[in-house]
Amino acid sequence: MQDWFFHAANRGALNNVMQNLSQCLFWHADAEALHEDMAVHVARAKSTHHRAIQRGNTPEDIELSRVALEQLYVPVDPFC
Repeated sequence: MQDWFFHAANRGALNNVMQNLSQCLFWHADAEALHEDMAVHVARAKSTHHRAIQRGNTPEDIELSRVALEQLYVPVDPFC
């Protein structure tokens, strides 16, 4: 008895499955690591924004840093 999946006639289907598995493994994202990375970015943006205020940067620069910080919160908490 021959294994139908590994039969020579099914070589194309097997190749397709292997390519799909390869892509699934390549594109997998670790949600926990992503969340930790975002937390680091948010902390850095907060620090930069507060430093801009303390240094007396222009109102335009302070507003830009505030908007950038606000945009970082969207992926972290989409319901805020």
